[in-house]
Amino acid sequence: MLKKTVMSSILICAIFIFSAVSWAIDFNPGEYEIITKVEMTGMPVTVPPQTTTECMTEQDLIIKNETYSQNCEIKDVKEVGNTISWKMKCAQEGQTVDSRGRITSAGNSFKGNIIMNMVTADGNMTATTIIEGKRIGKCQ
Repeated sequence: MLKKTVMSSILICAIFIFSAVSWAIDFNPGEYEIITKVEMTGMPVTVPPQTTTECMTEQDLIIKNETYSQNCEIKDVKEVGNTISWKMKCAQEGQTVDSRGRITSAGNSFKGNIIMNMVTADGNMTATTIIEGKRIGKCQ
């Protein structure tokens, strides 16, 4: 049950962040292949890397200090050069997730990480998600 809860939280946070991230000037909209690797403290199971594709446009790339769906609040958003960082807190189904992330864009690629501290009925857990993306063409 804990593994399912943790993976659900990681997936929700990662999808939410990718739909809300704001990129600095050096970002080219288009179809991106995104690879996420999750490392979980205290879990004997290794989570295999996940690959997704997403059409990323400038209209999708806005992040603000406010509350969004899934009972998530984003705060401390900072852009320095081509790097954006933020903090996010989510509460759902009796658990809370505090996370902080940092992503750097480089034209047709980006990379970064998200560190999540989860408090669940089954105990506390920390997960680090490493993110890499590359533009693979125009949006379909």
